[in-house]
Amino acid sequence: MELINIINRVQPDIIHTEEIPEFYMDFEIASQLYKKDRNYIIVETSHDSSFDTSTKKFFPDKFMFVSNWQIEQYKDIDIPRVLVEYPIEYIERPNREEALRKLQLDPAKKHILHVGLYTSRKNQAEFFEYARSMPEYEFHSLGNRADNFRWYWEPLADNTPPNLTWWNERTDVDAFYQAMDLFLFTSRGHANDKETMPLVIREAISYQIPILIYNLEVYQNYFNKFNGVNYLEFDNFERNCELITEVIEKEEKIHPEQEAIIISTYPTQQSVIDSTKECIESFKKTGRKVILTSHAVIPAELQELVDYCVYDKNNLLTKHDFYYHCWVDYGHFKVNTILQGEDNDVYHGPAVYTNYYNAASLAQNLGFKKLYFVNYDYILTNPEFIDNISFKLNKNKAFVDERRYSEGEVSSTFFMGIHTDLFFKTHELVSTAKEYDNLKHKVGSLSNGYENIFYLLKNMII
Repeated sequence: MELINIINRVQPDIIHTEEIPEFYMDFEIASQLYKKDRNYIIVETSHDSSFDTSTKKFFPDKFMFVSNWQIEQYKDIDIPRVLVEYPIEYIERPNREEALRKLQLDPAKKHILHVGLYTSRKNQAEFFEYARSMPEYEFHSLGNRADNFRWYWEPLADNTPPNLTWWNERTDVDAFYQAMDLFLFTSRGHANDKETMPLVIREAISYQIPILIYNLEVYQNYFNKFNGVNYLEFDNFERNCELITEVIEKEEKIHPEQEAIIISTYPTQQSVIDSTKECIESFKKTGRKVILTSHAVIPAELQELVDYCVYDKNNLLTKHDFYYHCWVDYGHFKVNTILQGEDNDVYHGPAVYTNYYNAASLAQNLGFKKLYFVNYDYILTNPEFIDNISFKLNKNKAFVDERRYSEGEVSSTFFMGIHTDLFFKTHELVSTAKEYDNLKHKVGSLSNGYENIFYLLKNMII
């Protein structure tokens, strides 16, 4: 009852419970805390993804959840709920050897990390089995072994592989994220004890360490968008051992000299020239050749920065057959824009298409195996990003963005990675605007937008 005494004395405006009361709170105390005539607001968060919400007895004024799964889970309860995600802030990785030596670890060996409280949900038992099966690597486990989970961790402690080190709880977990070669998170959860949105995965992403996890239902494919994240296969231990090796030895499988960066630009203004310079300089740090492609004459200062240039004066333009009319109601005024009225519905889709095609043709003749297409106004902040995409392309045909716009499903063309030979299985030479517009009918897209067309072209091979 001390909780109620404190509340009466403090008279708070807001009470935040870090877990739903049904999981841990005495019924009598919860009844008083959640009384209907309370003069404070209650906000609930939860670490759980498996609660049967139809059995909920106590209701707050607001839910603040950490995953969309929880948002969906509580959708039948008529209480405001919001998503509050732990931030991912990218941190530059230090020199690997220095980081390992600070932890007194051998840089000549590969090091694999797991972080988490020792419980059956976190599934350290599987992590131990990988260590046992892969003695060539060093495995490191950080996490508390609490007495209430002794039944789970004690058998593991009694049979620890010699290449696995348990570090207990640490205040310098960041040092491990920065030093390790792989974050291997084997958490699966159970039907009645599902995983939620582990902070350790988000922390590992922040520190840009390669990651292998299970793509659990509760994640709802959330981690697909992160370049360093790859997935273990359920119930396929041998394949997972292969995946661990592939990820951890990826440097040996990437050949930057066989890959090219294709930057599309239109340098007719100084601001575009300056942005193109910055873009070029950022991508040169990846160690790959850079091809600059343009339908405008390329200034000498840009030519000197890149390895190859392609200039095509046939700057194809067309009329967009979808985005030419816009109507917006702002309440106090309305806007009706009809681009066709002033012949302003000009669209540069075929120019982008041919820019990429021209550069890809050169790259193919030069023998480049993988291509990365990027618009001139995108600046690469982490050179390892391209390495991560290259590793993905060892197992996949292309790396593209997908989203849904008003015109339908699209794949953005401001960045994509693809095998050179596959690019030409989807793209054909076009010399006129009409030939470009005909692509819409060939692929069955809803518009002549390049993003819409490319989405369907890409699906022909993927």
